[in-house]
Amino acid sequence: MKKFIISGLIISGLYADTISVYTGDLTYKNSDKKYTFISGIYSKLLFTDYSKWEFDLSGLKVKYKTKDNYYEVDNTILYHYYSGLNWDYRIGIHNILSRQDGDNYYNKIFIGGISYYRVLDFNIGSNLYYGIFKNNLKSYQISPKVGLFFSNFYLESKLNIIHLNQNVNNRQNYLNIDLKLDIYLNKLTTSIVGNYGKNSYKVDNNGFIVYNLGDEYKYNYGAIIDYKINNNLNITFSYKRSCFIENNQNAYSNSYIGMIGWKF
Repeated sequence: MKKFIISGLIISGLYADTISVYTGDLTYKNSDKKYTFISGIYSKLLFTDYSKWEFDLSGLKVKYKTKDNYYEVDNTILYHYYSGLNWDYRIGIHNILSRQDGDNYYNKIFIGGISYYRVLDFNIGSNLYYGIFKNNLKSYQISPKVGLFFSNFYLESKLNIIHLNQNVNNRQNYLNIDLKLDIYLNKLTTSIVGNYGKNSYKVDNNGFIVYNLGDEYKYNYGAIIDYKINNNLNITFSYKRSCFIENNQNAYSNSYIGMIGWKF
């Protein structure tokens, strides 16, 4: 389980040290989940012209109608190495500590990636993820993507290919696509995002988002609005609606998250 607003954090402040705090909740329909509350802190530090570190620490609680609450703490560390003016190499890990029904679990996802880019022109690249979850479930994912800038717009398309070493929801392989459109207008950046195609145990946004509860998702869509108050302060709001399968029927979630960020 993870949060949507990380997308907005990566949009804003690409070339400055950043620290951001966020909080929000998810509501559900046709689900045994009643609500989810989440809060966290994200930071991005530029150590040299050729290296960058990203950190995220968050906690969440899922309230159920008929079973014990689910608790989770996430920590993500991602290192970037920039070669020349056009290459970005990434390596990192996403750690998940969770508790439910008196049992504790530790899941981990290893992250690797490479991108070739030209600033304000285009980028192309891919991420690789290897996840280890409870009951010895393992996931393998490759996510190639391409992005194009034109005028005040940025359009990105990403393919997610997921293989699980065990049958989950009666299948082991998933294929789905992400689409994103960023619109830049003065101090305002608006992102419209969507995903189509079934998926489970998906990893997203350079490894900062992990769907680790085993739900099979069918699609989602949403928007992120980022407003730059001044050169050092910005606020971000996000909304996301997802459709997933629970008890052989469609269930839905609505995510509402807000964030405030400082650049220094």
